[in-house]
Amino acid sequence: MQALVTNDDGVHSEGLLALARIARARGLEVTVVAPSFDASGSSASMTATASDGKVLVDTVTRAGGPQVLGVQGPPAFIVRAAMYGAFGPPPDVVLSGINRGPNTGRAVLHSGTVGAALTASNYGRRGLAISAGIDEDDGCDPDPGIVAAAVDWILRAPGAAVLNVNVPGDSRERGGTAVMVTSLADAGMVQGSVSEVTGGMVPVTFADAGTKPEAGTDSAALSEGLVSVTAIRAVTENRDLDVGALLRSATGRLDAGPA
Repeated sequence: MQALVTNDDGVHSEGLLALARIARARGLEVTVVAPSFDASGSSASMTATASDGKVLVDTVTRAGGPQVLGVQGPPAFIVRAAMYGAFGPPPDVVLSGINRGPNTGRAVLHSGTVGAALTASNYGRRGLAISAGIDEDDGCDPDPGIVAAAVDWILRAPGAAVLNVNVPGDSRERGGTAVMVTSLADAGMVQGSVSEVTGGMVPVTFADAGTKPEAGTDSAALSEGLVSVTAIRAVTENRDLDVGALLRSATGRLDAGPA
């Protein structure tokens, strides 16, 4: 089985190599391709840096690690390119991470880590997004047993399934962490805020939300020291909205034409 391992933290992330090693140990044929830069927050962006219409790709050598390809583009772009055979046989599964910091709540919409896994599902492939609640300076070293288990979960999932897995930062020290199946919190564990705009600049700061998350959500599980596993899906129709009734109420007919 072919596996693409990618991330949004970039080619020099230790978590990228850790995930690749674990994937190989599970018997997967692994190709490691990641952004040449920190693409955190890139969501499912397809914007890449091109020269003469060609996206730049470099081979990065990591001591003691596998060959890594660095692409001047975000992780979702990498996944899409991989599906068309840009880096060898198209992957059967996409493994994205291990991300520095959690990806929880509906804020996962903005995550490049999650965006890569969701893009895989658009091509009928399984996708795993895995993140660890750690600080950048701490490296990326969650319990490898949990990461290996997460890889096994996605390999057993049906086609186009996507799992978003968040691991507590102290999972290795615990020597084992309980797992909780969760829903998405209304917001992520980290919230942004904008103070007064002056001098043509927009000052944005990010900090812990500071509020108790709703029970049963991914944020609540992490706050309780549990591994959170949430099944998510890519963009789909809103079947709860009666669009026909909306158009009729606005125009009196369904063939409304241009607004």
